[in-house]
Amino acid sequence: MKTLKWLNEEQSIALFDDGEGKRTSIPADHPVLAQLIEGGLEIADHVALPTPPARLPKLLVIDRLQGAGKFAAALAALTSDALMYERWSASNTVNIEDTDVLGLLAAIGADASAILAPE
Repeated sequence: MKTLKWLNEEQSIALFDDGEGKRTSIPADHPVLAQLIEGGLEIADHVALPTPPARLPKLLVIDRLQGAGKFAAALAALTSDALMYERWSASNTVNIEDTDVLGLLAAIGADASAILAPE
């Protein structure tokens, strides 16, 4: 019988056993895995993967900060902390659950629920 078991706690890799002793590792986000599951693959020890936190385009966040009159304060706070500035610069999106982002918004008095609202 074909079965699938998760190999690690993060559930990022699955182990597919074809029932004939052949095993294959499959990344959990691989499209073939979804096809196997849809095709009736029996899954052992399966727990659904957690939904990743929502992300927003950084340009949208910048526009919302500007609209709220908080862009200058956000930029000043970012440039005062080199690591935070580099982290901000390294991505094109913003994780809406990032504690650094939430802390920055609180520090400048911005409404996090408005700035980080879904599109």
